[in-house]
Amino acid sequence: MLENKFEVKIMEHIATLSASGDYSRELNVVSFNDRPARLDVRAWRQDGSGNKTPLKGIQLTDTEASALCDALNQYIGGNHHE
Repeated sequence: MLENKFEVKIMEHIATLSASGDYSRELNVVSFNDRPARLDVRAWRQDGSGNKTPLKGIQLTDTEASALCDALNQYIGGNHHE
């Protein structure tokens, strides 16, 4: 049986969006399994030794991130937030 190797490299930490206990939701530039790095919005679980385990999230190309930024600016500018 082949062993599944899963490698995660946080190339750049941009922001922590929220944190609670051992969990955080972050915006990073991440490479999975030596693939090209992308913007990544994801929840992470931190263990006692400082290692992070990726949980659910999404990766965005620069084009997708730009479209998301435009959409959020329109949404926030339209006073649709709390």
